[in-house]
Amino acid sequence: MIYDNTEVSTSRLLPTKNISDDVKIPYNVQDREDLITKLKSITSKNTLEYKLLSNPDYLNTLTLDDLKVILMERNKLNLKHTNNKTKGKVEKQRQYKLYNSKDNLGFRQCINRNQLPRDHALRRNPYLPIPKKRSLDWHYNIPSNYNTIYAYNKIKNLLHYLFIQHSKVYVIRMDLFTDYTEAKDLEKVNGMFNRLFVEKINREEHYLNYCCSREKSEEGIHLHCYFFFKDIPPTVANWRIWDIGLKWKQLGGKRWYSRNLDTGKLPRWEENSVIGRVDSTDFFKIERLLHCMKYLIKDLSNREWLDEGGVNKTVRLFTCSEITRYNDLIRQYELDFRDNPMKVARGKWCYSYQWLYEIGLNYNDTIFMSNPKNVKFYRNRLKEPISRYLEKQKVDIHDYKRLVY
Repeated sequence: MIYDNTEVSTSRLLPTKNISDDVKIPYNVQDREDLITKLKSITSKNTLEYKLLSNPDYLNTLTLDDLKVILMERNKLNLKHTNNKTKGKVEKQRQYKLYNSKDNLGFRQCINRNQLPRDHALRRNPYLPIPKKRSLDWHYNIPSNYNTIYAYNKIKNLLHYLFIQHSKVYVIRMDLFTDYTEAKDLEKVNGMFNRLFVEKINREEHYLNYCCSREKSEEGIHLHCYFFFKDIPPTVANWRIWDIGLKWKQLGGKRWYSRNLDTGKLPRWEENSVIGRVDSTDFFKIERLLHCMKYLIKDLSNREWLDEGGVNKTVRLFTCSEITRYNDLIRQYELDFRDNPMKVARGKWCYSYQWLYEIGLNYNDTIFMSNPKNVKFYRNRLKEPISRYLEKQKVDIHDYKRLVY
């Protein structure tokens, strides 16, 4: 074929000279007129290509095979454009889920307020609570019965004691599974757990305290545990985890799992953001740790499986290191913070952890004001997301952090 008389501007519609053997045109567009009609139907009317397809002089230069190849190339181009749009949409959804599907405490939310229309009620009123239909129930729907509230306060007391006594604490999160599936076997599980402490954990030089809850699932009775150690290198901590896990299996456990060994597979905002080393001055990380530890008490009110097994109703599903004897020490520390800060100072600063008791059982927003006075770092740290609650209901971080001299 000769294309010498064809204008340069029409080159985009010219077919390639090598016609592919695998070109398949539907039987209903085999003749020339149907091919031209089909080409027009998939070409935008405001383009030069569409005008050329309406020009008889140009069409006379094309054979039937040329039109078939042009149709094939146009279909490929349209398909590529559609795929790119689909990929872009999928990528946008992925980015939305990655950056906007969770708030600053790691709890899932289904709506990004800033992406709503400007006149939308949720955008016009930043203090109106955002629906959280996609959130996990235990984040905001923990039953407020006596057992749950008592366990929650014990967790707060434990954290309070740990961080007034130690400048850094290493947090280890483990799940211990058993083959026992009946409530009557709970005593055996507790016996295994006690032996684990006697024969392994209590012998660890850097061990401090623990929290643990028992639950029953289809897999059987299992334990969710937090172990607190003095500040140790991550490598040493991983050795401790493996030793504890192997000892559990030796005692008859089915398997074990630790979040500390699986942090690379989890998003940054999940539980792995609060395990490992926690500094006593990092109020934000301690706050997130408390929220994550609520997982231990989410099913404390579910005791039906105990009743069905004829187990004593007074059996405890949550246990924690006993620190009642340190209540006076905690109380004295807070009094010194108020009246004699030099006595409890760490360097130039002294810190109070009384704000822990301001966090409710089903309160899933940060307790700190989003605009603390005079400190740009904290203002940026608490900038997003927009608070779900009125700022006047929150506390100023500087009421719990004082410069001694």
